[in-house]
This record gives sequence, structure tokens and C-alpha cells, in this order.
Amino acid sequence: MKLAVISDLHGNYYALSEVMEFLRRQQIDGIIGLGDFVTDGPFPQRMMGVLREMQEEFPCYLVRGNREEYLLENLWQPQNWKAGSSTSGLLDYTFRNLTDQDLKFFEQLPTDGVLIGKLDEAGKLVPVFVPQEEVTPDTCRESLFPALRLCHGAPGEIRGNFGLHPELLLSHLENLDASILLGGHSHKQEQNRYRKLHYQNCMSSRDTHLRYWTMKKCRKLWRVSESMVCWCRELSGNAKKAVMRLFPGIQESMYAKFLD
Repeated sequence: MKLAVISDLHGNYYALSEVMEFLRRQQIDGIIGLGDFVTDGPFPQRMMGVLREMQEEFPCYLVRGNREEYLLENLWQPQNWKAGSSTSGLLDYTFRNLTDQDLKFFEQLPTDGVLIGKLDEAGKLVPVFVPQEEVTPDTCRESLFPALRLCHGAPGEIRGNFGLHPELLLSHLENLDASILLGGHSHKQEQNRYRKLHYQNCMSSRDTHLRYWTMKKCRKLWRVSESMVCWCRELSGNAKKAVMRLFPGIQESMYAKFLD
């Protein structure tokens, strides 16, 4: 069994498209997505289109990120974001360019849970995601492969940042019910080990390459390998100016490669 792990795409629909094109040529059994799929990038509808395409082609196991949480909080109670003002402006732009269906999609995503192995009706080993509210003390023990706990920041703390608070990571590893804790949020690739338990922080796509992981089950272990896909294309001067007009005050280098 082989699973791809992605995280913190932040609206980079082109990078996700390139990764999907690569994964179509691989024998992938599913894709794990660890949140922050939108905001920061232009054209949120293009990103939503690629996300839905990904779900149609691959079994997907997705959790909500803090950026999706921000958008939902604005839906439930307006946050008075100011257009054009850095992070607040990017959130405002993204929210205004999402549909009710998009927001419902994010609302239905779990914040964390565990991925376990079960046999389907044909006797084939398949991944099954169990949301945290349905996890019992036996859930991970009954898994037919080493269970994976999925979260964005930290289990039960969607905005938890292990990079800023190492003691938070130790606390979660000491109480981890799965074999591996998979997370994102900090945009820093990390691999930490505590006794026989592991923490893996996936990747970010904020440069010219998207980094993602492939997890392959080997007997009773998961073997993790890193892959990179180059996604950037050169833009004309007019295209760069068009992107910058959408995001006043944002660094040119962050957006200069998004358009076709």
C-alpha cells in the first residue's frame, strides 16, 4: 500500500495539478491532505476545482486546516477583515470568491482523526479514516496496518504549532495512540521520534517546487520518502502585474508563478 501526503498548499492550484499529473503515473492507493488548502493564492475557484478533481480520481483522506477554520469562523460570525491588508485581505479575498458549496465542503472536513487499515468486502486491505469523535481505545489497536493520526497543527488543537512549542509535540507523542503523527501548519519539514513513535511534518509549496511524501507500508512499518515536483512557469510582465493588482502590498515573488 502506498499513500501520498500533501499539506499547506495555500491556494497553489497549479502545484497540486502538477502533483496529480505525477501521481497518475504511480500506483497510489490514496492521498492524505493535512489542511490549509486555500488562501494566500489567487483564483480560489481554480483550487476548489482541482481539489474536487483529486477526490474524484483518488481515495482522499482530508482534514481541515486553520485557514479553512478562519473562513468558517467568518461565515458563522463576520470577522471584519480589511481588503488589501496582508493576511486579513487574503482571507477576505478568498472568502468572497468561494461559494456556499465550497464553505460547506470545508465545514464537513474533520479537524483530526486516525487512518486505520481494514479489509473491504473483497478481502482487500484499504485505509479507513475515523474522525476523532468516533475514535475508541480499540480503534488503533484493531488496525491492520500501523495507524496514522492525522491533524493540521496538533491533535485537538488545529492551530497548535510544534515548531514554536516543542513541549507540545512531546506531550502529544507521549499520549499518541497511533504509530505516526502526521501534521503540517509550520511549513517546516520535520521528522521526530519519541521511543517507537514518530512525528512527520509534511511540506509547503511556497517555492518553485512542491514537496510531498510517499508512505509505503512494508510489513509492519511505514517507509517514508520525499518527492519534489517543479510547478513554476515563467510569466510575462503583464501577467505579473495582473496578479499583483489582485494582492496589493504582497511580495511579488509569492505570486509571480501562479498563472499559465
